[in-house]
Amino acid sequence: MARSGSSSGAGDSGPGGIVGLLMLAGGGYLLLQNIVVGSFGLFGYPLYNAWGMQLTSGYALIPLIFGIGMIFYGWRTPGWTLTLLSAAAIFFGVLAEMRITFRTMSLFELMVILTLVAGGAGLLLRAYATSRREAKDERSVQQRIDAEVKARLATHASTADAIGRLRALDEGK
Repeated sequence: MARSGSSSGAGDSGPGGIVGLLMLAGGGYLLLQNIVVGSFGLFGYPLYNAWGMQLTSGYALIPLIFGIGMIFYGWRTPGWTLTLLSAAAIFFGVLAEMRITFRTMSLFELMVILTLVAGGAGLLLRAYATSRREAKDERSVQQRIDAEVKARLATHASTADAIGRLRALDEGK
């Protein structure tokens, strides 16, 4: 549904959603290609320091095994609690040991990537907002049409009712 007052084309969605999605996907791909993920070392290296002891990630497996055993034994609530807490400790320990850095890139490359991501997100959001607005306009037009049809049917029904009475009176003479 094209709007008559917009000369900039902001009223009609057109291919903006597809272009925005492609820009966002391309920028995200280029961004992720320039990220390097490394590790400081995990198994056998200290993961946590607690009460002067250095705990490795292998120690987090012990409560996990006991939690799983408790679940199968029938102690559901303490078993799930212990299992989930030790799984969270392992997960956050792995995250803590990760080293995330960017590859060396020029300012131009970074600006292209950020423009693709931000521009694509903007186009995608504008297309989404436009489609929601058009759907709302479509519903309001449909409601006005329904109201008009009901009013005409009501008028038509009263007219048909009056004609039926006149016929009944005519036949009664």
